[in-house]
Amino acid sequence: MDNQQLATAHNDIKNAWIAGVFSASITLIFSILGAISEDFRFKYGFDLWTLLDAALIAGLAYGIYRKNRYCAVILFVYFVISKIGGVISTGQFTGAFMAIVIAYFYFQGAKATFQIHKHKSENQEISQTVKSRGIGFYIALFLGSIISIIFIFLLIIGSIAPELEVLPGKQINKKYLNFIRDQGIVDHSEKIHYWYSNGMFDFKEGFYFFTDEKVVVYCKDWEEPAIITPYSDIIDIQFFRDSSFLEDSEIDLLLKDSSTVFFPVSSDNDGDLRFKNKLIQVWNSNNLIDE
Repeated sequence: MDNQQLATAHNDIKNAWIAGVFSASITLIFSILGAISEDFRFKYGFDLWTLLDAALIAGLAYGIYRKNRYCAVILFVYFVISKIGGVISTGQFTGAFMAIVIAYFYFQGAKATFQIHKHKSENQEISQTVKSRGIGFYIALFLGSIISIIFIFLLIIGSIAPELEVLPGKQINKKYLNFIRDQGIVDHSEKIHYWYSNGMFDFKEGFYFFTDEKVVVYCKDWEEPAIITPYSDIIDIQFFRDSSFLEDSEIDLLLKDSSTVFFPVSSDNDGDLRFKNKLIQVWNSNNLIDE
């Protein structure tokens, strides 16, 4: 590499780590805002958990600053996969221009780290460093790679899987809304108050919501997937709370024909309480109208 190419490579690395610091800072700020504001969290998907995302990006950005090839490649791959996962999950590519610019900086930075490494190797600037690397370095590199792969895998799963908490009706994913409308479960005039899905990879594995007219319980594996219960059929609503991380709370609808419809509701961020309280409020309002 001549001096001009070397300067360009160093500049590309600088742009990449600055882009990483910018991305980590934005993620940090949005995570704090998501923890403070429920509407912000539901709309943009940031909460205290995404602080881990900010920490990972910041750590990898520091690695790029140190001209580490592995950090540069991992950050580029992680960023691209996260954006692809977001598009798959929401069906939209929000902030496309900024994402493309940042991805470009990451790619150029990753390429530049390899160019710098090759240049130093050809000029025997890193031969002594290579000789000094012991087994500890390679163990750390292996463990770091495994952790990064697991983190990326969890990111993909998180992007595809339904949300883990109760959502207000106005924050429902458009994919979910289009599905229930296409299935004739609700019409455009109905207002959905709250929604929850406990599906692992597919929301159709189980979702539960209520509108101003009825309660809907759905599972694609049932012979008749949708159980639709008008408020006029309900004589009582019972609530069994479980605030543990591993288990959901339960809502039971006692019906006039002596049957019971029950479904889970996540207690994450007290979503089960909001779901239950609003459901009872809407049910009582419908009873007053019927009377």
